[in-house]
Amino acid sequence: NYAVDAPLASNNSISNEIEYGPYINQGDEKALQIIPDFSHAGYMGGGVALPEPSNIPVLQSLQPNSSGDDYGRIQSALNAIASTAPNADGIRGALLLQAGRYRLSQTLSIDVSGVIIRGEGQGVAGTILESTSTETNDIAISVNGPGSYRNLPSATPSHQTRIQQSYVPVGSVSFDVDDASGFEIGDTIAVTRTPNQFWLGSNGVDTAQYGWTYNGYKLSFEREVVAVDGNRLTIDIPIVDTIEDRFGGGEVYRADATGRTQKIGIENLRLVTRQSSDKSDRNRAYTGIVYQDVENSWIRDVTVQYFSHGFQLSSGSRNVTLEDVAYLDPDFEVVGGNHYGFYFSDGQSNLVQRCYGRGGRHTFVTGSRVQGPNVFLDCVAEQTRSDDGPHHRWATGVLWDNLKGRLFQVQNRKTSGSGHGWAGAQQMLWNSEFDQIALEGAPGAMSWGVGNVGA
Repeated sequence: NYAVDAPLASNNSISNEIEYGPYINQGDEKALQIIPDFSHAGYMGGGVALPEPSNIPVLQSLQPNSSGDDYGRIQSALNAIASTAPNADGIRGALLLQAGRYRLSQTLSIDVSGVIIRGEGQGVAGTILESTSTETNDIAISVNGPGSYRNLPSATPSHQTRIQQSYVPVGSVSFDVDDASGFEIGDTIAVTRTPNQFWLGSNGVDTAQYGWTYNGYKLSFEREVVAVDGNRLTIDIPIVDTIEDRFGGGEVYRADATGRTQKIGIENLRLVTRQSSDKSDRNRAYTGIVYQDVENSWIRDVTVQYFSHGFQLSSGSRNVTLEDVAYLDPDFEVVGGNHYGFYFSDGQSNLVQRCYGRGGRHTFVTGSRVQGPNVFLDCVAEQTRSDDGPHHRWATGVLWDNLKGRLFQVQNRKTSGSGHGWAGAQQMLWNSEFDQIALEGAPGAMSWGVGNVGA
């Protein structure tokens, strides 16, 4: 239920709440599903403001050199901050790069929690980091964790149990398991769909012609246990993909996700890569910023220019917020795989808010088997060369709220690329405006359009 700010009318029979009713999945007969709650996306689980810059101490400060490579001294300053003790909020401190141009011959790397890199403006008169790398498909800034959370680490058998009920609909926050005795309130768990061959059969998602294999779609959704009642588990974030016994059901196991890096921020600066007269030249920085195995972190007031890929949230990224950032003017050839602006290649509960793209192919986009919920909110794409939306292979649980652009699509892409098939399921396009909109509901799933403008 979503409360409305307006006061109650004098007639007491009028409610001030919106209540979502059940809906029927494509091809099903019973209305069992509920549109899931997407409000858990973003920093610290949503609804939490990013740390104020004035509350983050500056531990290192650098001025630009007139010439030469700045990579070594910037990386050394970041390493020095990483060696200090974090405060009670898990933040160590910031490296301030004063306004001017800095040259990076290599990838800047942050792999310790609580480190912030900050400039003095994302405009052309602010702090500019120019990648001069000649490495193939290089990254300008890489933020890394331990690299083990794409599908969460396996649990011991004593903390692993099958989902007992035959049908867990979208929107569920509780379900029965065979044995809940190994779980406690506060546990991080993986709720895992374990599809069988029938899910990809004629009665399920018939994708044999696309090269899909059912065991390649065993997907884990990270959740927290908030209640245990006998063998019934209640979780913090709703299920965003149906778990059905006839299509393989699912399982739950306890997971240790404590090793991710956290409280890392990149803010108030501009990244540019080396331009080339040969647009097929990939011996240069190709991607602006990548976050992998990082949670409760942020990118704000940042512009990337000329990169093929702007911002990528990769495996294990969770509760990351991108706020007031821009992706401009990719300087690479217009071909498949290039020009992705804000790209969720993996990750859960992430938020892109008040962001802008110019000249991308897929400006706001998810990749293969991305497990939601994830949110794109109040964003604009201009001069786009292709569509926004889920790009391929069953990305689930995304809210696209108040977006503007040229083309938005949720569809069966069939043999496009290397066999994209059904690009996404449980995709909500809400109060958005595109020149053209295409929404298809996959078998056993659904997508929705509410309050949109477009052909």
